[in-house]
Amino acid sequence: MSLKTIILIFGILCYNFNSAQSNNQLKVADSLYNDAINLYSTQKKFKEANLQLEIVDSLYQILNLSKKVFLTKRLKSLCYKAHRSPFEVEIKPLNEGLKFVSKSNRNSSELAMLYIGLSETYNHHSQIDNARHYGLKTLDIINAKENTNINPDIIIANLLILSSIEKKSFNLDLEELYLNKALEATAKYDKNNSRIKLELFANYLSNNKTGKVKEFLKNENENEFLNNARLFVKFDYFLYKIVYYLGSKQFDLALSSANDLEEIVKTSPYKAHFSDLFFIQRKADIYFEMKSYKEAIKIAEPAVNSKDLEMAQNEYRAGIFLTLTKNYLALNNFEKAKENLQEAFGLNYINQKNKDFYDKIEVSEIVKVTGNTLLRLQLKAEICLTEYKQTDKVKYFNATIETYETLNEVIKILGRKSNEDKFLTEDFFKDTYGNLLDLYHSQWQLNTKNDKIFYKALNVCDESKTIAVLNEIKAVKHSNLFKSVPKDLIDREQGIQLKLDSINRLYFAAKTNKIIAKSKDSLETVFANFKKDLKENQPNYFQLRYGVEAPIKSVIEEKYSDYNILQFFWGEKYIYVFNSNGEKKHFDKIVLSNELNQDIDMLLRAFRDNQSETYKELGQNVYNKLFKKYIDPNKKTAVILDDKLHLLPIEAIYIADQKEYLLEQTSVLRLNSIKQGVILPNDKVQGVKLFAPYTSESLDDNQELRMSLLEVNKISEIFKSEIFLNEKANKEEFLNQLANNRIIHLATHSFVDPNNPMKSKIYFNNYGNLQPSDVVLQIEELYNLNLNTDLVTLSACQTGIGKEIKGKGVMSLSNALSFAGVSSTVMSLWKVPDKETSQVIVSFYEHLNKGEFKDEALRNAKLDYLKSVDDDPILKHPYYWAGFVVSGDMSPIRSNKNAALWIVLGSLIAMLIAFRLYRNRKKNAA
Repeated sequence: MSLKTIILIFGILCYNFNSAQSNNQLKVADSLYNDAINLYSTQKKFKEANLQLEIVDSLYQILNLSKKVFLTKRLKSLCYKAHRSPFEVEIKPLNEGLKFVSKSNRNSSELAMLYIGLSETYNHHSQIDNARHYGLKTLDIINAKENTNINPDIIIANLLILSSIEKKSFNLDLEELYLNKALEATAKYDKNNSRIKLELFANYLSNNKTGKVKEFLKNENENEFLNNARLFVKFDYFLYKIVYYLGSKQFDLALSSANDLEEIVKTSPYKAHFSDLFFIQRKADIYFEMKSYKEAIKIAEPAVNSKDLEMAQNEYRAGIFLTLTKNYLALNNFEKAKENLQEAFGLNYINQKNKDFYDKIEVSEIVKVTGNTLLRLQLKAEICLTEYKQTDKVKYFNATIETYETLNEVIKILGRKSNEDKFLTEDFFKDTYGNLLDLYHSQWQLNTKNDKIFYKALNVCDESKTIAVLNEIKAVKHSNLFKSVPKDLIDREQGIQLKLDSINRLYFAAKTNKIIAKSKDSLETVFANFKKDLKENQPNYFQLRYGVEAPIKSVIEEKYSDYNILQFFWGEKYIYVFNSNGEKKHFDKIVLSNELNQDIDMLLRAFRDNQSETYKELGQNVYNKLFKKYIDPNKKTAVILDDKLHLLPIEAIYIADQKEYLLEQTSVLRLNSIKQGVILPNDKVQGVKLFAPYTSESLDDNQELRMSLLEVNKISEIFKSEIFLNEKANKEEFLNQLANNRIIHLATHSFVDPNNPMKSKIYFNNYGNLQPSDVVLQIEELYNLNLNTDLVTLSACQTGIGKEIKGKGVMSLSNALSFAGVSSTVMSLWKVPDKETSQVIVSFYEHLNKGEFKDEALRNAKLDYLKSVDDDPILKHPYYWAGFVVSGDMSPIRSNKNAALWIVLGSLIAMLIAFRLYRNRKKNAA
């Protein structure tokens, strides 16, 4: 702290704070505030600025100047952000600022700045609902009648934050609306608008609004746009143009845009920051899309011997070799394709140049696993597969399988790493696992349906379910997840992984060095021991990250020997089906025809439409193609579904030729995967908690769930329970009650987000002026809980389900609850009707109380319902009763009543044993 600051503080402390001196005090405080701004913006001394702001903050509070307090809190938060402080530290001063909101400043510009800070911070940390909440509050201030002279920068900044929020939420039409409003504001206040125009251009491309893209390019004064734009805006603008021209097959214009961009960069003062390799690859990519493979090679090949390539990082260097690989492969020049791919491999693999191309690449030989590793392996698999198809040689077939198997191992490694970005596109995922399963299927057919191949393929299919979850998790910032796992443990895990990456690079560079080799072995031993401890102390976290190590065959024999197991993988061209039923094994691939795809889509809609009778005919079609061959009426069927099949209530399929639902033939239960372990709750846990946030008659018709009060009251009669209604059924209370209860029942509203399943949410009562994060529970938050619960029932009325085509929301919710420590889950697949829902759910609990297995209890509840509406065919529609499905462990629940009975019986047995021992001793003594 400077001497000037100390003198000023001393002077302030000497004052008696009265109105006569307030002007002088204000000048002192303002002077300190301006010094803090200088420290923050000019000198970049963020710690010093924050120390100064602590004093300023106190002074403004003493002077009761809430408007200036808002600004101080905002600047403190910016200092924390610049210093890369944790989210909790960055958000704290902004939340403190809210306490100073009063009627007099409710619509002030300063409060708008505070709200913008909150919106920005929540948005940056992916808390979208809170970000939107404060962005809209800022908009209300801007639109207030008294705010005619509000700062234009506040208006524009807020509109851009709101557009960013909607972009992250995939609400592209709303994003476009806010961008257009921001564009209008820049025109009105004569502000630079090049960045906004660029975002609008990107929005049109993302939203496939080709007409607006054409109009934008036609009407935009490009010279004016480029003159006013910074280099990074120009850079992105031309990249977007290239994407558009490639997509619309206007290849000449794509090339022209690439050349224009290269010229702009070369004539800019930042040309040293751009490698020529970047432009070489972009142009080669354009020629590749044009199928002008020789032209692409002509551009890329000279770069191999250039100084730029020699000096570039390995990933850049590999990019040129991979570009050449895919072009030579397209020309069927396998030798050149392999030669260049070997060069790319050699930059990141131990001894690869000295190996035969077709030798298996072991994961242990990879120096550092990155996203580019996936591309290298994918290209090798493509080369081997193409050669196999052309020659039918077993050598190429085996090399293809081995490469895909290594690719699977690499994908698992990337899934465990804590970077926030998704690492697999849906196309890459389906292409990789679809191709590997297809190869296994060929082996299965050629090797007279060998069990070893069956279990190998089934294991990969099962692992793909966990990989899909890990990929979804990466849409969430890692710091928002796994808070129930000790932070020092996660930090240690990440630290070991980073050290392993570093030692692998050193080992690659100096593999003959015995000291480095010994360090590598030592670190790998440390990691193995760490994982051993992790498995013991954090089993759910370990299983999600590293999987179940037991062979899938032994898992089936140990846990599911009495079940008929049915697992699906939805690929690009085929649906792969695995069926294990005792000694019987089926491994089939079913053509995913347009007709089958459409039948499934229409069946899903028919189940949700109580006016439609087409579910019977469609159900029969889908049943014949996907299920009939595998169903065994004498056994329970455990299904592991995929893609949109997650949304299919299989037991509700109507078998027309037998005039009954599949429900009437057999019991169907769901698993997230075969190898997903279930940790059963402690037998001492017996509590039952029931939540119904929307029973109040004061709510509007869209919110009130009239039957939920009757529902929880009836369940409470069956299981002795504690009920939480309306304002008591809030999120905070729910989280407080979750741990160490046998059963949690929640009758509420929910929303399935089809674009970002981890942002799907469950709603609670908003008993006050709460921010959204205090009212909704998002799926990602479940990964922070540490539960000990046998059953969670979500008797939830879902919205957004009409767009939920892929079934990811259902899969994500079930997996998150399982990770949190819930043994089994009952939830709905669609917006279920309130009255009929309650009837089925109450019956379900009645059957549970009789000691029935959970799947049998739900099945019997549905059968009870069907019997009760025998006289009303309309109410037999699956819409009314089939929406609920059960997944996870199916063991019966020991009710409180049964538990008490066992305690009494145990006591009697103990007394009897004690009495007999007493008699024996007496007899022996005699």
